[in-house]
Amino acid sequence: MDPLGAGLCANCQHGRRLRNPRGSVFQRCERARNDKNYLAYPPLPVRVCPGYEEQASAESEDPSPGGGS
Repeated sequence: MDPLGAGLCANCQHGRRLRNPRGSVFQRCERARNDKNYLAYPPLPVRVCPGYEEQASAESEDPSPGGGS
């Protein structure tokens, strides 16, 4: 499990890990910006979420200019 214990949010493309100036860490759902069905700061760990979309892994992304064509 991830260090924050965020569940699905830890590897969701809409999840953002935020740290405040005092060092506390929070998990924010960016879907909440435009959709009131989602909580900005859901109770953790999130085990089920209809908006979950897995992050694309860094290995599958082509960092070269032009997308490797």
